[in-house]
Amino acid sequence: MRFFIFGVVLLMSTAGVQTRVFAHGVSGELDPPVVAPPGYDEASSRGVRAFSAARYIEARGYFQDAHRIWPTARSLRALGHCEYELRNYVVAIELLEQALASSERPLRAEQRAESEELLQRARGYIANFKITTIPERSDVTIDGITIARTRVGLLLPVGLHFVEVSARGFQTRRRELEIQGGVDQEILVELLAKPGPVAPSPTHVDEPVRKKWWLWTGVGGVVTACLVTGLVLSLRDPEVSEPTGGNSGVVIAIPPVPTP
Repeated sequence: MRFFIFGVVLLMSTAGVQTRVFAHGVSGELDPPVVAPPGYDEASSRGVRAFSAARYIEARGYFQDAHRIWPTARSLRALGHCEYELRNYVVAIELLEQALASSERPLRAEQRAESEELLQRARGYIANFKITTIPERSDVTIDGITIARTRVGLLLPVGLHFVEVSARGFQTRRRELEIQGGVDQEILVELLAKPGPVAPSPTHVDEPVRKKWWLWTGVGGVVTACLVTGLVLSLRDPEVSEPTGGNSGVVIAIPPVPTP
């Protein structure tokens, strides 16, 4: 892997510390002396040393400190180099594009050419990805990170990614997405509506006895029939029972009850 090593020339003067940063091995006229804000020189120098030793995370921290003190095209370029070496190609592209567009201590011709070359190489490791969802207002996450609904496309580095699409009232869909460098991709994800609640199957429930009209109707009929029968029997003429005898030969007769 090609390493971009920065050289630092420190010029001491009565006005303060003057810093000139340029790419190692690139010839050309240096910038006019510029007095940097306090703390910038120290952070930038430490960043250069860490970058030269391939300690890119450490270098990024120092360059971020320098950028907070004095944000310029040069500090953006240094950060872009760090992100490229850390394989954060999407971030590197954004930083290098900002560096090329910045008018604050703009890049020299050699630095601009070198940054444009690095920018093209970084773009070879990413692809523009666009996702269309049905319904349109769905929540999209890629690798666990929620994507703003207003974004129609985004840059993704090469490799395997996990996409999840969800919406209220619809079934969530998950799928894998493999990004190939330099190949733009577009996918359509259509969600299926969640099934409605299933109606419970009818079950037979015995009615309470007090609610069974047909039973009470039958009971009433039986009671009525019994009452009528009893009334008829009570109106019949009484009859004298036939005398009955036993083994003794004595017959006992019961006289009838006189009718009033």
